[in-house]
Amino acid sequence: MTEIVNELYNSIKSLVNDELDITKLMQITTTLMQVVETYSELKGQEKKGLILQVIDKISEELPEGTAKDVVKTTRPIIPNIIDTVISVDKGELKIKAKRIWKRIREKLSKIKCCC
Repeated sequence: MTEIVNELYNSIKSLVNDELDITKLMQITTTLMQVVETYSELKGQEKKGLILQVIDKISEELPEGTAKDVVKTTRPIIPNIIDTVISVDKGELKIKAKRIWKRIREKLSKIKCCC
């Protein structure tokens, strides 16, 4: 699995920099979701685990600062965001995507880091 995590990390590495913000982190998460969707041999929880391992690797690779704080602060809610996006994709939730992402961004922008 480490090889897959490194492969996934390298595929999104260009999106990771010191100016990483919540919006970009959500973009990275959804991009990773699209990529792991192609791994048909893996079950859903395994795919989610891979995404979370890549997010953890992003946090490890970033220097101390605001971008690293964004990842650390946002990391605990990423599993729920993944589940929500999957539910929407399956048609289990009937929502307007633009409105939900706007709400998510608004909520996340209110998160204050203690650093």
